[in-house]
Amino acid sequence: MNANDLYLKFPTFKSERKWQFEKPILFLGSCFSDEIAAKAKYYGLNTHSNPFGTIYHPLVINRFLLDSISNNNFEERIELFQNHFYSFDAAYQFKYDQKQMLIDDLKSKRASWLELMKSSSHLFITFGTAWGYRHCQTDVLVANCLKMPSQFFKKELVSTNEIVSSWIDVIQLIRSINPMIEICFTVSPVRHIRDGIIENNRSKAILIEAVHEITQATNTCYIPTYEIIIDVLRDYRFFKDDLVHPSDSTIQIIWNWLVALMTDESVLNLMKSVVKVRKAQDHRPLNQDNNSLELIRQNIEIERKKISLANPHINW
Repeated sequence: MNANDLYLKFPTFKSERKWQFEKPILFLGSCFSDEIAAKAKYYGLNTHSNPFGTIYHPLVINRFLLDSISNNNFEERIELFQNHFYSFDAAYQFKYDQKQMLIDDLKSKRASWLELMKSSSHLFITFGTAWGYRHCQTDVLVANCLKMPSQFFKKELVSTNEIVSSWIDVIQLIRSINPMIEICFTVSPVRHIRDGIIENNRSKAILIEAVHEITQATNTCYIPTYEIIIDVLRDYRFFKDDLVHPSDSTIQIIWNWLVALMTDESVLNLMKSVVKVRKAQDHRPLNQDNNSLELIRQNIEIERKKISLANPHINW
């Protein structure tokens, strides 16, 4: 038996809209989304991800997009805890001594994201979990519990219908500001073990069904990264030591597959040129004197500038 016979075949299809260096590519959602975004940035693409930090819940991701498009016409969901102000829409690192400073930061990032959406070619959205936490006092479904005591929140499982109805509305709004943007959904393969294995599978089932209903109703795209990792690779060798997060080699497999899907020959060749320079910059030769190292550095910089001159949209 050939080694390749031990794997189910990857799904293959082509995207009608390809990545371009001139156009922003946006990523929102779980940490898996951040991993892929980091790859795209390394290859020189104009990539932006999760301005409020990692967000796992589909309704909270939806709320961020809705708030960004609504031109901040709402009251911020801010909580004072242990003498610091936090946002229930953002990650823990959004921590300020003054409330107005936090509000200004949130508004600025939303405004920047709105401008990016107006010119982006692609928006990738990764749902992480259907389990969410609602702040008891304010009744806000939070992006992050912000290290507050667990008794401040009640845990709940969102329904497929709630996800679908909210996303159909926000997709229409996104297309009203950028009719040409391609919106692609994925479901994170990361298992939320703290919820429990059975509970995690319930959650993923809800997300998968919701995403398929959304894509069918809105003519958006589904990227089957979940199925590739869980059903095609399906071996703990493809996960990190925590047995939950995909390993670096697995991310590379997904990245290679996504590149084949989303690039044409000219973009692919330019990406190869960028990564060749990146690897040269990262390389640390042994037993080289200072003059030799400086000459190598200068040659790398000359090559980088040469590529940039011909392709000014590369994001180094």
